[in-house]
Amino acid sequence: MWLTEKGIRRYREVLKIIFQYIAMLKDSPPPAWISDEMSRLAEVKFKFKQKSPLSRTVSGLAQLMQKACIPREHLLSPTLIRKFDPENIERSLSHLRPDNFRFFLVDQQFPGDWNAKEKWYETQYKLEKIPEEFMQDLWAAAQAPITERPSRLHLPAVNEFVPQRLGVERNDVTEPARHPTLIRHDDNVRVWFKKDDQFWVPKANIKLILRTPVASLTPMNAIMTRLYVDLVEGSLNKYAYDADRAGLSYSLSESAKGLNIQVSGFNDKMSVLLEKVLLRVRDLEIKQELFDMAKERVRKAYKNFDYMDPYRQINAFSRMLISERSWAPFQLLEELPAVTAEDIRLYFPELLRQMHIEILVHGNMYKEDALNITKLVESTLRPSQFPESQWPSRRTIALPSGANYLYERVLKNRDNVNHCLQYIISVGSVSDRSQRARLLLFCQIAEEPCFNTLRTKEQLGYFVNSAVGVYVTTGTWCILLQSERDCKYLEERCDAFLAKLEQVLRAMTDETFDEHKIGLINKRLENLKNLGQETSRFWTHITSEMFDFEQGTFATFQTLPIYVTCTLTLRPCTFTNSIDQISPVYRDVENIESLTKKDILEFLNQYIHPSSSTRAKLSIHLIAQAPTGAFAAAEDSAAAEENPDASALRKSQDVVAVNGHEPSMCRAKIPVKIGNFKEWKASLQLSTAATPAKDLIEFAEFGSKS
Repeated sequence: MWLTEKGIRRYREVLKIIFQYIAMLKDSPPPAWISDEMSRLAEVKFKFKQKSPLSRTVSGLAQLMQKACIPREHLLSPTLIRKFDPENIERSLSHLRPDNFRFFLVDQQFPGDWNAKEKWYETQYKLEKIPEEFMQDLWAAAQAPITERPSRLHLPAVNEFVPQRLGVERNDVTEPARHPTLIRHDDNVRVWFKKDDQFWVPKANIKLILRTPVASLTPMNAIMTRLYVDLVEGSLNKYAYDADRAGLSYSLSESAKGLNIQVSGFNDKMSVLLEKVLLRVRDLEIKQELFDMAKERVRKAYKNFDYMDPYRQINAFSRMLISERSWAPFQLLEELPAVTAEDIRLYFPELLRQMHIEILVHGNMYKEDALNITKLVESTLRPSQFPESQWPSRRTIALPSGANYLYERVLKNRDNVNHCLQYIISVGSVSDRSQRARLLLFCQIAEEPCFNTLRTKEQLGYFVNSAVGVYVTTGTWCILLQSERDCKYLEERCDAFLAKLEQVLRAMTDETFDEHKIGLINKRLENLKNLGQETSRFWTHITSEMFDFEQGTFATFQTLPIYVTCTLTLRPCTFTNSIDQISPVYRDVENIESLTKKDILEFLNQYIHPSSSTRAKLSIHLIAQAPTGAFAAAEDSAAAEENPDASALRKSQDVVAVNGHEPSMCRAKIPVKIGNFKEWKASLQLSTAATPAKDLIEFAEFGSKS
């Protein structure tokens, strides 16, 4: 149970209420309707469970097999409720007593009078007996009659989100449609729709972006938008549990464009949940106590950003530098103290006053359903027009040919010993399909030798990754390294690796080169596993404002909002090779098939090789404050015992680092350090803006056909 600071101070009252609730449960026999509802939901979720990655399935089964209480024949369906057994429930409740429990209290503010230490992580703690007077209070709570319990304790109400209609109208199709259709397009709304034609489950996904001109206009606006979103999420908590139990989920987030809303799950009651979300967005009531709690949550989230692993922090700074307008956590944190509850009361009506609504409805729904959902959004929010002609163009900083820039930042966590390098190379516009194919194939070829050289052989650090990324229209290839080695040394090793990679590519046989092409094409043509993957692909193309549905999707770093990496209540950002995240495509495959080894060598020598006079590179160094010499020495000693060759290689590398670059590598240009990043960005040109790959009228289907 997560508690506020006030809750931690009153943890004894919390525990007493828990035992009072248990006493309420014991007062009457277990209600059959709750079991029936849970059984119904479990059966529906199991019946329509969508495919998940094989690794997750195997891992889950391995854990279940360790539990002797699950019969072999139930391993694939452990969540099903097969029998209502009130006697067993009552027997279990009888064990929930004050003399049969222990509790753990975790808080950063506790005094440090610890008397024990955990073996592996050396976490300090204290183990003590529950005081006798508190135990008596707990017994009194556990045996309290109904008149002495808080009146607000009650059983849950009937779940209004339980799906009743689970039918799927299956239409025979020769091939699934490659893109959604545009069923409404005007200055108020743009609506995309696709009825599921390959997964045939009673589910759907609704995605909305509420474009507004003020959401991230300044750091102050951005932090007020973040607080507003946090407050709306808090007001929706009363629906979250029931919705989740019924196979529905929702999310609300902020981005540079405005507000993002998503509702997913069984389609029967989806509009009911969406309406509740929209009403909270429109009619948010801001109480001072709830605002103070939200402000503290956001403050802690941005403060905790400084204590995350450096590789999780670095993307925020690359986005700050490359995006035309993006605010780093430290900029937002500076504005937070001045924001008041009254500021949010005045701000959020302005946030919602003028907007453009873009919607994707995808799944077990009809065109009429999608249009009705659109009417619901419009009639609830009632915004004034924000026509496309007024939207700001999405652009990024264009690194000039031959550029070599360096941005350095000292990490705030004094105990952290890890440095982090992000080595970004710009390769031009991904709108050029031929260039895009070269970038993809180069990444495929470089992935294994990059990891093998920098991680396995040179043992530079635990986290080593190479990936493709896109900032609006600009394609990049980058190496990400976290290590106790300093960033200057890491960058030298990246330069050395890329110089050697040219030799590897020249020596590569045609058969091996073709294997890389086939491997990449197979990844691009891999079948989608579930409805959610297809929705995500469509939405990526829609929000990119390029609408190139015949291409795959990259990991688009520019559009990742700050909350991804530093808000505690939301998902942490995870870096993986973006090629593995790219879904089925068609145009990409055509361009990859025609590539030759000569094409990739020319690409490497023009855009990637350290000696190239036209290479455009930006390096970001996050520098640790804690000394790392002892750690590196200990690591070298351990490596010498386990891997003498690796240890010897490291020592030779240290000599290389002192003398500069390896003799076989052309000397790279000295980087230009970025001081005032605002002035640096102002001195550079911008990239082309995102524009549609084809006229949107080609996707239109405005008739009444469902």
